[in-house]
Amino acid sequence: MIEIAERGGVDLHTHTTASDGEFTPKKLVEEAVKCGLDAIGITDHDTVDGIDSAIECAQNKNIKIVPGVEMSCDVPKGNCHILGFFINHKSPFLREPLNFLRARRRERAALMLSKLEKLGMKIELTSRSNESSVGRPHIAAALVKAGYAGSIDEAFQLYLAEGRPAYIPSPKLLPTEAIDLVIKAGGVPALAHPHTFDNEMMIEVYSREGLCGIEADYLSYNHQTMKRWRKVADRLGLLIVGGSDFHGSHRPDRKLGMIRADVSILEKLINKRRII
Repeated sequence: MIEIAERGGVDLHTHTTASDGEFTPKKLVEEAVKCGLDAIGITDHDTVDGIDSAIECAQNKNIKIVPGVEMSCDVPKGNCHILGFFINHKSPFLREPLNFLRARRRERAALMLSKLEKLGMKIELTSRSNESSVGRPHIAAALVKAGYAGSIDEAFQLYLAEGRPAYIPSPKLLPTEAIDLVIKAGGVPALAHPHTFDNEMMIEVYSREGLCGIEADYLSYNHQTMKRWRKVADRLGLLIVGGSDFHGSHRPDRKLGMIRADVSILEKLINKRRII
């Protein structure tokens, strides 16, 4: 069972400007130090581009960086994201497929922008989003900036969510492919926010394929929901991990360090890495 620390501790799930986060890796590390965290996981969506900058910033600061990634996966129902902790972020086993996905994601973004233009909404992405892993949050932010939506949530509801006029499906890996990539990159795979997938039978299948952990402690979970996923973890022998899923001020319900694991989780993850 994960231990929640009031001060210190580890926030394993955060995002930077390398994907859809508000803070640069440097700014995120600085904020984590202010929060008194002992370590943070840099787990950007489908990219590892923010890790080196975070590691460099953390030098001579009393904080550790857990190199990570969060990969979006293709499942018939729901949303499945696989986290990878303590990955070798320079591994070609990981970088090559991530680079391929990024290229496909840029193509997807161009198609969505074209759809919006046909609807009479011509927008431009910021220079930051041109350098990062482009996704719907960047397009939503541009819609808000141009006055076509009052908020990012509204932009999704009106134009970008599945079934809305500018939606294009995202290129994704299968969960087993994502798990395999994390393992080949020397990391520890875990299922993020399991409620969005909500398929205990398939989680058991993935545990046999190398899944090592489950994010049973998540900000939106009440005690009953946490208890449910902890039981699943115990039954399958999975590590219980947790984090804030911090993106920035545009998601005020997810504050950095709101979910903190005890630092002992780092050793547990490293031990899992060694026996893979």
